[in-house]
Amino acid sequence: MKAPRLPAFRFGLFTRILLGLWTAMAITVLVNQLIGEWILQAQQEQAIVQGRLDEIARQAVERYESDGHEALRQWQRQINRSRGIRFLLLDENNQPLGFRKAPSGEQATIPDNPLPTIRVDGGSGKTYRFHLLPSRFSEQLLQNQKPLKGLRLLLTLAIVGLASWLLYRHLQKPILSLIGVSRSLASGQLDARNRPDVLARTDELGTLAGSFNEMADALQNKIHQQEQLLRHISHEIRTPLTRQQLTLARIEQQGATPDLLERLRHHNQQIDHLLGEMLTLFRLEAGPGRQSLEHFEINPLLEQVVEDSQPEWEAKNLTPIIQCDAALYMTGNPSLIMRAIDNLLRNAIRYAPAGSVLRVEAKRGTDNIEFQVSDAGPGVSDEEAELLFTPFYRASGQTQNRQSGGHGLGLAIVAAVAAGHGGQPFVRRSTDGFFSVGIRVRHQPLPEGSGETPGCS
Repeated sequence: MKAPRLPAFRFGLFTRILLGLWTAMAITVLVNQLIGEWILQAQQEQAIVQGRLDEIARQAVERYESDGHEALRQWQRQINRSRGIRFLLLDENNQPLGFRKAPSGEQATIPDNPLPTIRVDGGSGKTYRFHLLPSRFSEQLLQNQKPLKGLRLLLTLAIVGLASWLLYRHLQKPILSLIGVSRSLASGQLDARNRPDVLARTDELGTLAGSFNEMADALQNKIHQQEQLLRHISHEIRTPLTRQQLTLARIEQQGATPDLLERLRHHNQQIDHLLGEMLTLFRLEAGPGRQSLEHFEINPLLEQVVEDSQPEWEAKNLTPIIQCDAALYMTGNPSLIMRAIDNLLRNAIRYAPAGSVLRVEAKRGTDNIEFQVSDAGPGVSDEEAELLFTPFYRASGQTQNRQSGGHGLGLAIVAAVAAGHGGQPFVRRSTDGFFSVGIRVRHQPLPEGSGETPGCS
């Protein structure tokens, strides 16, 4: 079985995984770059703030001395909201002004590791201390880089984890569909198939889902054909068995006459022939790998087939004519090819008008060899031609096939032989009115150095 052909361009798994990794890497780099820019901006802002500390400290003292404690509190809130600056202004007694005012008799608690402290002389002659306090998370990070490194690592892990989860979900959907379909098939639900959204994927998983559906279709059709075949077998075997029972009943009543014994032998031969045909068909459908292959000449094979069927075509006064190309060899199973041509010939003999001509032909094509047997019989319609190679099928108007020894398996065997040799059967009607049925198989050239140039009579 040939491997499924993939599209020339497809958005395959490798491309999807690669793009997913690239996207995760790009987002990680972008986030780290944004964090770096944020830190740089914070450093620049801190430098600007520190460059203006003297001015801010002087404004704080002026606001307190001119407008009082409440005005300083409001100005602290305003400058904190507008510039993100927090500070602590202490008087000579180390008491906070504006906010964080200590209880009476206690000194204010100054935070550990404060930012720069500035002494400011007020207009009233008092001396104040201005302490710049950490007011932003970025300022803390500037002093301690460990939290920043942890943040970067955490963000990187989060991005990679999210990308991995999204990729997993993307690949999980068709895989779960395949698992569900396989379990359904195993439980006997032969109509289970992958969903259209899974089949619409352009990657290898979509191709696998399509191949899986094709396999399920073939499996369902095969089981359906086997069920039909079993029904046909039961019907075909029951017919001669019923006739045997009737013949045996007559023997019990009338005694064993030569005529009744001959009928009984004929019915037994019918059953034996049917079983042999079915076994042959089953072996062929098991696969060509079980058949032995040889490189053989075709001309003697055609002559042997015509010779073996001589009693049949002489009984109807038919004239067989063999036509084939010279130096025609092939590699295959000669007994099966002979069996297929024999079935074609006997089928043509059965329906050819008495006294007419039969043509047994073999000719070389571009990369194949065609075998066909043609007769002057009525043939079949185009609609029926597609069903000729179905097991147990009989064309309309040819029910006498049952009486003439046929069971509708001969052409099915022909089709199986053609498939086992890399070919297929065909039906055609020529311009001279002959109806042809044949097979087309792979052509194997004559080995070099053989020196043989056989021809056909």
